[in-house]
Amino acid sequence: MTNLVLLPTEPGPQGNEHPRGNTPLITGNKRYALRAGLPNTYRSERLPLSTADLLTCISANIAIDDKVFNAGFRQSVKVTRQTVDVFVEGSEVSESMQARLSDAEIARRAQSVMFDADYLDPRDLHDALLARLKAEYGHRGIDTDDAGIELALNRIMAAYPHLIRMAARTCAAKFKEIFDAAPLPEFVELPTGVKKSRLNIYGVMPQDLNGPERAFAEMLDADTSGTIEYWFRNEPRKPWSIGIVMPSGDRYFPDFAIKVTGRTAGGGLLLVETKGNHILNGDDTLDKILAEHKVYGVPLMLVQDAGGRFMTVKYFPNTGRNEEDQIFRIENLSGY
Repeated sequence: MTNLVLLPTEPGPQGNEHPRGNTPLITGNKRYALRAGLPNTYRSERLPLSTADLLTCISANIAIDDKVFNAGFRQSVKVTRQTVDVFVEGSEVSESMQARLSDAEIARRAQSVMFDADYLDPRDLHDALLARLKAEYGHRGIDTDDAGIELALNRIMAAYPHLIRMAARTCAAKFKEIFDAAPLPEFVELPTGVKKSRLNIYGVMPQDLNGPERAFAEMLDADTSGTIEYWFRNEPRKPWSIGIVMPSGDRYFPDFAIKVTGRTAGGGLLLVETKGNHILNGDDTLDKILAEHKVYGVPLMLVQDAGGRFMTVKYFPNTGRNEEDQIFRIENLSGY
């Protein structure tokens, strides 16, 4: 892992500590200074402390169309059963069916959906959605009591668990705030024999890169076209990191920040995320590919194909899946 050694500390954004000062070197290490003349402060995102506007936005934007509304009257939900023969490779069989669930089980599923948005009080979210559904009943001229609306809400949340996430994506993007992250550390402390990097902002190859990340960093360093001015590893959850707010309220930190010659968006800075093919369609990855930084734009997502080539990743709304799109070319960076 990269060792950042600078003391004493002073508070960074939101109470984080940002290393400053000077401490003795660890035996066998060397300090590699930030290249002179380069920017050392970048813009990050966070949610506001107050969630009142977010709740209002989510309750207004949750997509309660006729199909969703009618789910409140159904007494069964669609479930998927997967059958696997442990003695036969590749024998997995998935089967969808309608299953009748108890009211208690439906309520449990609905509650787990409302707890997904960590930055919202689930009780406040529940009350906001209940008020929205009650209004829908009124608009449609359907009479029911509070218990009936509560049961309908639970059935809707159990049948359509992604409704809140989709509304939260819209609202988080609308209300998230931009702030100046802490300055990058003045130097990194690494072993003396660390691999040098031609275009890294510290002139060395970070040590916390996985296989695809290292292959990508080496590709950046090999560029001789002048497309790349410099790059750095965007470490997760540091005071100086560039973060993007996700629908869950958590923040996403793309792997790389690259200063690209000729790129007008984001002051020339492009964020890049590398992914393994095995997690290309996990919920977290699906959220990341739709994320957009208010200053630096949509990060470029890359994956290596079977031959080791980096491919751009694209989200296809008709299938709801991420797929490999085209071969990544460094000379196209200014257009991404």
